[in-house]
Amino acid sequence: MKALAVARWTSPPPSPSSRTWRWRRATARAGELAREAWDLIQGSPQGDSWATANAKVRIARCFLQQGLLAEAETLLLTARQVLAAQLGEGHSDTREARAQLVALYTAWGKPQQAAAFAPAG
Repeated sequence: MKALAVARWTSPPPSPSSRTWRWRRATARAGELAREAWDLIQGSPQGDSWATANAKVRIARCFLQQGLLAEAETLLLTARQVLAAQLGEGHSDTREARAQLVALYTAWGKPQQAAAFAPAG
C-alpha cells in the first residue's frame, strides 16, 4: 500500500494529449451508446409518451455534444412537441427541451431559430 502511495506521488501527471485522447474516446463511446439507445426507442411500443420524449432529449444532448446537429434537431423538435402537449409549456422537462433547442441553434449559427425557443422575458 505504501509503495502505491509513493508511486502515485512520484509518477508524472498525464500529458494533456493523453487526457484529450481519453476524452475523445469517451465521447465517441457515448455517441455509440446514444445511437443504440435511439435505435431501441424507435422500436418502443410507448410511442410518443413523455418518458420517450425525455429520453430523446438526453440522446439529442449527446448528439449535440458530438456536433451531430441535424440528428439532434430531429429528436429535440419531436420531443419538445410531445412534452408540451402532454406536460405543458411550463413544465421543467419541456423547458429543458427548449433550452437544448436554443443551444443547438446557437451552435449551428441560426440565431432566429434559437430566439424562437428562447424563454420570453
